[in-house]
Amino acid sequence: WSAARLADRWAMIDVMLVLDRIGRGKGIVLAALALAVLLVGVVASGVRSATTSPQERVIEITARQFAFEPGVIEVNRGDRVVLKVRAMDVTHGFYLDGYGIREEILPGQEKEIAFTADRPGRFMFRCAVTCGTFHPYMIGWLRVKPNVNFAAGVAGAAVLVSGAIILFLARRGRLAEDVHRV
Repeated sequence: WSAARLADRWAMIDVMLVLDRIGRGKGIVLAALALAVLLVGVVASGVRSATTSPQERVIEITARQFAFEPGVIEVNRGDRVVLKVRAMDVTHGFYLDGYGIREEILPGQEKEIAFTADRPGRFMFRCAVTCGTFHPYMIGWLRVKPNVNFAAGVAGAAVLVSGAIILFLARRGRLAEDVHRV
């Protein structure tokens, strides 16, 4: 027997004991209370994440030798992003990896670039026009955070389904019997 297998066995015994108590009716109140606490947490996270619903984000970016300002941009998945890129000194380019966006920005002019951030992850943007000696180091990052509303919905559904199953089996008194058969 390996240590991992023994640990799994002990964890299984602990789960069986808890389920046995629930099955005998001693822990139904405790199970219902635990389910209520989990549901409150899911509802609270859903309310908190409501501010992450898709929005239009307007972000001003300044390009000058040899940096973008800001160097890191954070948006949420599904956001409509409008970048207003202004070249301050020489002609610069703007290329956003993963989105295939490429624009040339002339000195003193502003270019508006709009897209929907539909892929979560971290994407590099860089100067796409040779602008001097340190041109290869002129980079920035777009971070697209995942949609929290979706994750909260999936977690809530999982909690509801598992809680309903546990309460149903506990009321029928079959939960402990089923666990002992395993």
